[in-house]
Amino acid sequence: FAVLSALDAMCSSAGVYFIAADVFGMYGYFFSNLGEFRYEKEAPAAPASSSDSSSSSSSSSSSSSNGEPQAKKAKQQASVSFVSLATAWGARWQAPRRMSRVFPAVQLLQQFQARHGFLPRPNTQADADEMVQEKNNHATQHKMEPTAITDDFIRSVCQNACAEVSPVCAVLGGVCGQEIIKVISANAEPLNNTFFYNALDDEGRVETLTST
Repeated sequence: FAVLSALDAMCSSAGVYFIAADVFGMYGYFFSNLGEFRYEKEAPAAPASSSDSSSSSSSSSSSSSNGEPQAKKAKQQASVSFVSLATAWGARWQAPRRMSRVFPAVQLLQQFQARHGFLPRPNTQADADEMVQEKNNHATQHKMEPTAITDDFIRSVCQNACAEVSPVCAVLGGVCGQEIIKVISANAEPLNNTFFYNALDDEGRVETLTST
């Protein structure tokens, strides 16, 4: 996490977009910091009177029957603000019904790796026990019941944390590709700012994380 956070800070200071993704077994995440990102979106259609509407409808059907191309939809400028990785990762934990439980799991894995230099090893009771204890400590700090994120979930995360499961990688890679296209084309609103994927529950959730 320290390396990613440092890279994010360097990119921000240089005005460069930052995108990161990682997979831990059956779970993964995508994060982006695009600063103040400007893009185009379709402008809302102006309300029309019934007479105008019928006239427009008649004209539209006429042009369509003649094979003429339809007029392009109006566009308008929009913008969205992103936060740094450090700010996003400072978000308070919440119950799974309000926040993906993959977020606490990813934080715990990154902290474990920072302490030991490796991720929790499969079939290693000591690693799983340490992760469960850290989960309970962090949950208390975030004023959340430790049982809101079950011990079994954390142990399942530990069991496969070192694996890179191909279908999970494919999902996260697809999200990365989709968001890169949005950045290049600037004609659609990008995800702001984190996407978490839980393959066991077949769930993907976008979270706008911030420490405030």
